[in-house]
Amino acid sequence: MGLAKHICFCIIFLLVFFVAIGQDVNGLIAKGAALMQGTEAEIKEGAGVWLQVADWAEENDQDYFWMYGRVYAAFCFQKTEQWDSLPPLISELDERLSGLVLPSEEDRVKIQADYKFLLAKYYRNKGLYELGFDYNQQAVDHMVDLAGKTEDGILDYKNLGYGVSFFHTDFLNDLSLAYIELGEYEKAKEYIEMALRSAEEQERADPRQLNNLALIYIKQSKFEKAVSLLDKANLVLPDVEGEGNENYKEVTQALIFKNYAKAYVGLGKYFLAEEYMDKALAIPMGKNFEARTKLVLLELFVKKGD
Repeated sequence: MGLAKHICFCIIFLLVFFVAIGQDVNGLIAKGAALMQGTEAEIKEGAGVWLQVADWAEENDQDYFWMYGRVYAAFCFQKTEQWDSLPPLISELDERLSGLVLPSEEDRVKIQADYKFLLAKYYRNKGLYELGFDYNQQAVDHMVDLAGKTEDGILDYKNLGYGVSFFHTDFLNDLSLAYIELGEYEKAKEYIEMALRSAEEQERADPRQLNNLALIYIKQSKFEKAVSLLDKANLVLPDVEGEGNENYKEVTQALIFKNYAKAYVGLGKYFLAEEYMDKALAIPMGKNFEARTKLVLLELFVKKGD
């Protein structure tokens, strides 16, 4: 996946740089990188390691590494749903960004896209979808500054590459989800199909993108199409490489099962819906996911007349 490759690229660059200036933080950087691709507990530990890197960088006037230490820590907080840790971390980053000495102005724009994308996730998680969408749009604007637009006037994803934003695959997924929450399904489809085309050009398949497109079809009551996409997502999920941890597969599998249940409710195949509901709930995903999944179960009972 783009995230893993970009992280590897950045870590190699960081290690080479630190060797060049004779600082012994190589171990911290390597440890932080490894932990980011581990279990949920390891990712939580990784946040602390990246904050140590940021502290070292601040003591040694290394703005670039302070910036990335903070944003990688923020990424770890987001991945482990430590949502309340994000705002203070990002707020300090935002306040200091204009005064940081960086290799290029492009680095400043990249980091703005990254942390505004993280804020979008934060506000969406809090149920503040309009505010989340606003930050998503701001992140898009920064990405457009770097990658430009197509003739159709949308973000030119082909110019993103791994070096623009290590969140870019997740970014397109989340932008699509933001439009889903706003009820703009065609716009949502536009961005998720953009992500799928990008994945195809990189000769890979992303089950979460297929799952999100299936969700759009469910919202549009195109349940057969949704099931077909979910079948594809389920098929490629075991072969996913590069996300770095089994947690990604578990989370994605739970989301696929939940959408199967929604689609089968729509098709009136209640036995199958209940079967996939049980499978989704069997994967530990936290109270928020369980509550949302049980809403689908309630819908099932209402339509069955139970």
